Amino acid sequence: MAEQNCGCCGAKLEPRNGPDTLSGETWAHPVAECPWSNWEGLTMAQVVALGRITTLQNLTFRLAEDLDYLAESTELDDSDRRHIEEMQQLISDTQVEVGK
Repeated sequence: MAEQNCGCCGAKLEPRNGPDTLSGETWAHPVAECPWSNWEGLTMAQVVALGRITTLQNLTFRLAEDLDYLAESTELDDSDRRHIEEMQQLISDTQVEVGK
């Protein structure tokens, strides 16, 4: 497996649990001062999932901002406003669901 580096401080992550080919592999973070060191002991799949969740949360936040901006437009008809309100509600429900 390719060398894994911390995305925050660049430190090399060392395998802690057996060979790289095992699905239960976890990674030790040698730089305790790095804010990402609390990921130590997670499997790479868990670290990747956390990264994906963060990306989706950022995209959801940006979409919510865009919808708020669109909702202020005076050129929308009632149908457009209903669609924007439905999307805003969906985003709100999703954020509550993931504990944002």
